[in-house]
Amino acid sequence: MQSLARIIIRFSGWNAIEIRMPDIKGKEMVMASGFQKRSGPVQATFFKKTTREVQVDELRLWFEQHRMMPVCLNTAKTMETCGNGKLIVAGNHFKTVLAVPVVDKEDNSFIAAIFLLDTKEHPRNNDIKIILSHISALLGGALHKKAIQQELLNVFNHSADLIAVQDMDGRFISVNAACNNILGYSEAVLLQKRLTDLVHPDDHGLTSSAFELLKQQEQLTYENRIQSADARYKLIEWVAVSDVTIGKVFSIGRDKTDLSHTREKLRKISWSHSHIIRSPLANIIGMLHLIQQEKLTYDEKTASYLQLLEQQAQEMDTAIRNAVYDDDTAQQL
Repeated sequence: MQSLARIIIRFSGWNAIEIRMPDIKGKEMVMASGFQKRSGPVQATFFKKTTREVQVDELRLWFEQHRMMPVCLNTAKTMETCGNGKLIVAGNHFKTVLAVPVVDKEDNSFIAAIFLLDTKEHPRNNDIKIILSHISALLGGALHKKAIQQELLNVFNHSADLIAVQDMDGRFISVNAACNNILGYSEAVLLQKRLTDLVHPDDHGLTSSAFELLKQQEQLTYENRIQSADARYKLIEWVAVSDVTIGKVFSIGRDKTDLSHTREKLRKISWSHSHIIRSPLANIIGMLHLIQQEKLTYDEKTASYLQLLEQQAQEMDTAIRNAVYDDDTAQQL
């Protein structure tokens, strides 16, 4: 950015240039500056106010009202000027300022401004305006790309989930802070390992198969147990997306260890309560079976009631078994 500012100064012959943009708090920051005779930090005053208080906010409104067109701020003018005041930068009195907007190429919104300053009063120079407009368009595209990269970097750094970039064999290339927070390993340690180095032995085959599948398909969801730095295992659910053209896998992992422990506790509670319920239910079924085995004479209506009652009790017992146990265990009971 600084090199760009100096090139523009040499090309235009004007005294100074500044490239400025609002920061996230709506204030202004200097991105780059350049002078013909000197360089370094710039302290600017505008009508006895700093440019941080005036320039960007006022020019933003001007740019928006005039469809992002450049503006020449000349003390000899009235409409497109700063009035009768002078722009003072580092002790130099600048009489003419050419301001060109830098816009976001996606939504055409104002994101920065290029200020070309000179101690002389300049007539309108459309050639310089056109050239600076082209430069601002290129700069706008670069800043838009940079903003997207910064947003992605913020997500990467501040996500509560594990985010990792790996090669197609599972070797870590980049990891976010959550990998350290959840697993306890430093970034330096993880970058020396493959994912399979940390996986529970029983999940090693599943994890290797997942990476083989990612060489053939773009996205995959799977779970495995990862050993943390304290030797305990964490259950991680991974959503992995591969790009074989660059040989990388982008993975987001969510720690489901606590959820798994909660499910196990609920399963044990359900198991114990099911025995409390099934025990009297089994007694009822047994009594009904004995009654039906007795050589007693019932009318047809009573016999059908007994048969229906036993059937309903059996169905209730089956429903409890299926709700509490897995399919294989339920069939054995």
